[in-house]
Amino acid sequence: MEDSIVESREEIMVSPTGKNPTLKTAHFLKPTVTSIKDPSFNLPRATLRPSSTTVAKPGSLPFDVAFNGWFFPQENWKTWVERLSSKYQLTWKKAGIFDAIMGSTYKINKYPNVILELGKKWCPETNTFVFRWAEVTLTLEDMMFCGGYSVLGCPVFGPPETFLGLLEASKVRAIEEKLNEARLDFIRSKAKKACQHVWMKRFMEQESDLEHEAFLSLWLSRFVFPGLSRTTVLKQLFPLAIRLARGTRVALAPAVLATIYRDLTLLKGKMVALSESEREVTLWAPFQLVLVWAWERFLNLQPERNLVQVGEPRLAQWHKVKKPEYGNLQSALDSSGEYFSWRPYATEMDNNCVQSKFYREKSEWICVTPDLDEELESFARCLRPSELVGIEFGDSGHCIEQYLPHRVARQFGLDQDLPGNVVRSNVKHTMAWRNYNKPISLGELYIPSRFFSPEVTLRYFNWWNGTILGGKDQVESVGRQNKLREESEAKSCPPGFSPKCDDVKGRESDREDKLTIKEMFNSLEIDENANGEILRGGNPLLGIENEEMEHLNEPVEEVVQNAVGTGVETTTEDKKESEEEEKVNENGGESKLRSAYDLGAVKALEDRVGKLENLIAEIKAARGNRLMVANKWKKLKNMANSR
Repeated sequence: MEDSIVESREEIMVSPTGKNPTLKTAHFLKPTVTSIKDPSFNLPRATLRPSSTTVAKPGSLPFDVAFNGWFFPQENWKTWVERLSSKYQLTWKKAGIFDAIMGSTYKINKYPNVILELGKKWCPETNTFVFRWAEVTLTLEDMMFCGGYSVLGCPVFGPPETFLGLLEASKVRAIEEKLNEARLDFIRSKAKKACQHVWMKRFMEQESDLEHEAFLSLWLSRFVFPGLSRTTVLKQLFPLAIRLARGTRVALAPAVLATIYRDLTLLKGKMVALSESEREVTLWAPFQLVLVWAWERFLNLQPERNLVQVGEPRLAQWHKVKKPEYGNLQSALDSSGEYFSWRPYATEMDNNCVQSKFYREKSEWICVTPDLDEELESFARCLRPSELVGIEFGDSGHCIEQYLPHRVARQFGLDQDLPGNVVRSNVKHTMAWRNYNKPISLGELYIPSRFFSPEVTLRYFNWWNGTILGGKDQVESVGRQNKLREESEAKSCPPGFSPKCDDVKGRESDREDKLTIKEMFNSLEIDENANGEILRGGNPLLGIENEEMEHLNEPVEEVVQNAVGTGVETTTEDKKESEEEEKVNENGGESKLRSAYDLGAVKALEDRVGKLENLIAEIKAARGNRLMVANKWKKLKNMANSR
């Protein structure tokens, strides 16, 4: 049986801003690692750091960007959709394309600047956007809710015999030949090609037993997998259209997402190269979904939505909306951390958004059985790293992109730890599909509450702020980071729901560091039901002997300084000299170390300071557990006495 996609373990968790360290049971998407020294923690750091590429407007690039996959609905397209919907609605729902077809009747206005600014944040190695405040991306969940596509079903490639019996396959072949003959008729005409406009006109106005297949061929060619030519119906998509017309469910979500990943990588590559040899970069993916994704999640970029009628697709709220005036768009994106909506489809539960089975009131583990509900199976697919196979109209016929949801676990309501490396399979598209489509054979699946606010581990916070933002390998302690950051927003919980941690209340680190340790312990507010006792503060309740309390009257900062000795002040001077040394090195001169300590002693001293500060953070996080507090204090006192 396959291991669970989600693992739970006790960790010190902090808010995204590094506040309120709390020891708690958290839930993470696999694979994760618990140390940056882990061999599987192999990250392309140079690419993963936030990009400094600047794109003020499309004209600032040495090439034009053509969004050839960003189509508007044709005149009379909505009429054709509504007419066939009354006849084939059940078939479309069975095939998993009803919402996607209805969504194609809406016009999403083009705003290239938003796409270009997002493009410069793209990391091709991880298929994620990397901002200073977090790593995020488009996921299969976004393809389901914004695009209306299914994550379940057959692949987009393969002959009919792969999915049907010989008799049914022969019927499909016959229909394909008729569609191709109709295409050749257009090529022989004055039009010289199977133009989408005349294709729609002919099959709308003339009764034909091919109308349904012809309709889906046009829909696929224009709105789902455009390529080769912007205005023609593609014969390569006839087999897929025929399968959908028969109600066969096809997993279009991974295929569409693969093309978006592919073209974002192409765009980022051209931006970095800034090649003047190419006058135009052509993107074929449906980038209107990227813009909709940005509007769903970046609240500070969000235009005013349309009022949506019950039963309409989610895409309807963005129909013909005009973007607000952003001013400096790059600055707006860089400062969007507190405005980013991690779970827009879970939080906006109203009459216009049907509540899914994986957006629940309370978190729970559910048993996975062979007859697992399709919605829950879809959720599991969204959580599992895999290879996505898309359609490409070139020599290969397919594109394969890596899908890494564990890097953006908070987008699924789960906590974030250091993401483990997932090795690319580098195999053919058939093997990549098997990797994606393997059965969900888990024992249990964890479904988080839609009200839960995900957090990050202390080590992830340190790594992100030390390595990703600082560009250095040395991690910073949570104590230092807390002094540099302001709380972006207060914790909140919906009416009728209690906070997720009843027995711990966080306080400002600066104020607590000036308390004596005894004062800090006595000021704790602890749940009255903790361990079945009413804990009000005081020595016995903390489990610390009276003779041990005399050292608790020293301020926290003094305890730390006493533990490491007077060398702390010298290290401040060492830092100044190190900065001077770096300046000398930059100017090509020779460096001289004028510190009272050698480098090994300084490094050992810094390591000890870091351990002490982390221990203080653990003591703060352990409020409510008197045994743990006592053990942490004894450890701290022993370190202080061993100097």
